[in-house]
Amino acid sequence: MPRKRLLWQLYRYYLLIIVVSLFAAVLYTSRSIKQFYLMQVKGDLEARAHLVERHVMREFTPEKANELDAVCKELAVLSLMRITLVLEDGTVIGDSAEDPSRMENHANRPEIARALTGLPGESVRYSETIKQKFMYVALPARWNGGIVGAVRTSLPITFIDDNLRSIYIRIFAGGLVVAVLAAGISSIVVRRIRRPLEEIRRGVSRFAENDLGYRLPVHDLEGVSDLAEVMNEMAAKLEDRIQTETRQRNEQDAVFSGMVEGLIAVDVDERIFKMNRAASAIIGVEAEEADG
Repeated sequence: MPRKRLLWQLYRYYLLIIVVSLFAAVLYTSRSIKQFYLMQVKGDLEARAHLVERHVMREFTPEKANELDAVCKELAVLSLMRITLVLEDGTVIGDSAEDPSRMENHANRPEIARALTGLPGESVRYSETIKQKFMYVALPARWNGGIVGAVRTSLPITFIDDNLRSIYIRIFAGGLVVAVLAAGISSIVVRRIRRPLEEIRRGVSRFAENDLGYRLPVHDLEGVSDLAEVMNEMAAKLEDRIQTETRQRNEQDAVFSGMVEGLIAVDVDERIFKMNRAASAIIGVEAEEADG
């Protein structure tokens, strides 16, 4: 099984975290901007609905349907706003975009249903009549202390999507630039971590080749510097122990070789593994030839 490089794993996950964080930030920002736009449109529609209500309130009856429909169309001429007047039973008596007589009952529209209970209503949905996505705001129409219907204003919100699309492109481009910069910075960080680790690997290889006098450079990275110091301490102790054993062995060899008595050392299998010069002269065999 091929081994995976640790630093590549770190770099990959670090980059993944950056990309996910940027995506979450872009998603949150875009939703916040869209919500801000919708709140602005809602406030504007509510203010206009109040103005329309004051303008038509005295004539809000089925008998004045033609006059009210004409007022709706007149008020909506100078803006993209759509105005709809609905009686308490859901019958449309005025609309700036369509002929009210051809429109179905609006009592089941969520914003109208809420307005007829006495509370402001709002809704965002696709209009089958206009074939566009609209935001609707409806207010209760009151007369003599009672609710006689609802006044609804609406605007197409496709322009919001158009504006947001350009904003999304800018946010995406900015996020892409940030991601590239973050990737470059993370690459530098990973290389900064990789360099001392490579030095430690080369140092350990030198230790394995009995170059115990070599010392690993100690960097300022916590953890890596601790590892280098531990490896240096281990190499120093190992070098000291080897030197001590070598010195002792040399001393023993000097004593062993300098003895006038012949001395032969054998192992548990009675095989010769050491012989001094005196024994070699007595037997007439060189120590190297007798070994084993």
